Amino acid sequence: MQSAIVTLFLIAALPASPTSQLPLRLEMDGCADLDQAVVKRVLTMELGASLVVAGGVATTARAQCRASEVEVTVEDPVTGKATTRVLDLEGQPRDLRSRLLGLAISEAVLASRLELAIPLEPTSSAKAPAPPEPRREAADIAARNVTPAVRGSSLNRTEIAAGPTLRWFGSGLVVKGLAAGAVHRLRSHPSVGAALDLDGGYGDRFVTSVGRASAASIMLASQLFVHTDHGPFSAMAGAGWRAGLARLSSEPESTLRVGRSATVGWTGPFLAVDLSVSLWRSLFVRAGLEGGRVLIPARGTVQGVRVIAFDGAWLGGAILLEMKL
Repeated sequence: MQSAIVTLFLIAALPASPTSQLPLRLEMDGCADLDQAVVKRVLTMELGASLVVAGGVATTARAQCRASEVEVTVEDPVTGKATTRVLDLEGQPRDLRSRLLGLAISEAVLASRLELAIPLEPTSSAKAPAPPEPRREAADIAARNVTPAVRGSSLNRTEIAAGPTLRWFGSGLVVKGLAAGAVHRLRSHPSVGAALDLDGGYGDRFVTSVGRASAASIMLASQLFVHTDHGPFSAMAGAGWRAGLARLSSEPESTLRVGRSATVGWTGPFLAVDLSVSLWRSLFVRAGLEGGRVLIPARGTVQGVRVIAFDGAWLGGAILLEMKL
């Protein structure tokens, strides 16, 4: 039987107790088919920013795997109790089993802490509870962070992101800009999500014997995607629709010609792939690649000659800093 024991120190600062921390010891026995890194990541996200206790009291979570069942035991010295649950993973997709185990452990810890709000005397079989101060703190935190409904999980989360972008259009226009957006992973369909981003960019080009033209555009895009997580890495692939409003301006080379400007809309579908990696707790860096086709173009002309346009196919890239809410 394979055995792996790792100690996690999940530290998160709260205004009421800026130096508090929740040490959590995780023991996985016979769980060769599960990804320990994914379990640790889920526990960090679910417990690191919500449950914080004073002192060095450590909670131990043990997972013993037997075929498709996992017996989860949580020994909490703050409450002086041990809780055991059996998790049946039969029929669950293999890539979701590690995340489901992480959620089961985090919910067991939360349930144990929530019991502190109920004034019950410990039974004779219970271990000696922790001192009153950490018990009061744990009860307050559990009451603030656990609702009657199931808490949002790592499978149901919203992230915000921002960073620089670069797009090349088949018309020869190159647009540099900045983007900000939100990504929401759906809990009802664990491998599916939706994204929305707002992007502003600028580009210019010179056409010989005609003149210089510039384009400033603000773009809004919506997207549906599928995703998968492997340890600290997450990959997404999706399809969406992008629409923009462009301000096209021209400066003719000849003084006999008059410059002009116009505001024109453009739109088209796109495909995108993204890869993100965890930097620290809820902070990620995401790199994305996007390819699309303009169906309704925005064109700028000088004396009937097109000098700039959002037209044809486009290829774009972005590097974004992402944070989980």
